[in-house]
Amino acid sequence: MLKTKTSVLTLTAICTAFLAICSQISIPIGQVPINLALLAVFICGGLLPFRYAVLSGVAYLLLGCVGIPVFAGFSAGIGILLGPTGGYLLSYPIVAGITSLQCFKGSKWRTLTGMVLGLVVCYLLGTWYFQYSTNIQFVESLFICVIPFIIPDCIKAVCATFIVDKCLKHL
Repeated sequence: MLKTKTSVLTLTAICTAFLAICSQISIPIGQVPINLALLAVFICGGLLPFRYAVLSGVAYLLLGCVGIPVFAGFSAGIGILLGPTGGYLLSYPIVAGITSLQCFKGSKWRTLTGMVLGLVVCYLLGTWYFQYSTNIQFVESLFICVIPFIIPDCIKAVCATFIVDKCLKHL
């Protein structure tokens, strides 16, 4: 694994930039777009120690809050975090942290388990906040925010598991 604080901080910055790039690769399907941000969050969590994985997610959110267009659709600002998708964005540091805690236990299955647990947290926080900000009922929110994303997000978790495994062999 990474030996120096400088190398960990450098990888943290790279992961933050990777998250910003992956956020732009999106397919708008309604109020919540399908994008590759969650794949990047999983990879960041898999490659970084816990506190740096969380830091990467927080740095991404701060960049967006100060006006750098890192959120999906090249959007930025605190209004995005307060909007319907804000709960998903705010869950990214938590998802990265959960993934990181599981990844450093040593096996692909632990890594995948961490990603799935993180995904559940992302769905819970994001859907709750979506429901709160739009006044849409819970079941309808599930059909807007969770059901269309389960298969793509599970595919992202599996892909991220293999990417992390390959990257860790070279770090």
